[in-house]
Amino acid sequence: MLNSSFEKLTFHNKMKNLFYIALRLAKIHETELMLKDFHSGNIVNETEISSYITDFGLLIPYMAPETLNRGEYTQASDIYSFGMIMYKVFTSYPPYYNIPHDKKLVILICNGHKPEIMSIELKSHLRSYFNNSEINEQIEKANEANKSNKNFIKYNPKITHPQAIYISRYLPFLKSKKVEHDTTQWDFEIPESNIS
Repeated sequence: MLNSSFEKLTFHNKMKNLFYIALRLAKIHETELMLKDFHSGNIVNETEISSYITDFGLLIPYMAPETLNRGEYTQASDIYSFGMIMYKVFTSYPPYYNIPHDKKLVILICNGHKPEIMSIELKSHLRSYFNNSEINEQIEKANEANKSNKNFIKYNPKITHPQAIYISRYLPFLKSKKVEHDTTQWDFEIPESNIS
């Protein structure tokens, strides 16, 4: 939906989508479960504001550094992934769209590298929406943001690096390890190399 209908989505609908995603993530966390690999491909929409969480596999750009570095899956790592989803919802840009999704990206993320953020325009839009505490004024500002949505940040897939892959896939630098209850957890083998 973000790829095909971004310009048609109102700011209000984006906020509703994020609310329902957060609500469903909270319900998953209340049962003391974790998604482990939470990314935009794990979210399906029945309507413009009705989002559901599913689970389909590994996608590097949405994974938290502690997950990539030490194989630790926590509720906090799900929240990190939710932040990456929020970034895509507001900007239409997927994280790390401009670099290959390979071992070097894993190392970069583990070393604290963040995706390129279209922060000036995003900051401006969010500030205009949230500056005033009165609900009616916020709604009015959101409507103005909706009018300018056509001029808002728009991701152009043509600028995506050819090795930036946004589908779940086998990652050859991960090895599977059996853990209790016959479930699979991933150990990450990160090569010791400097990236220039």
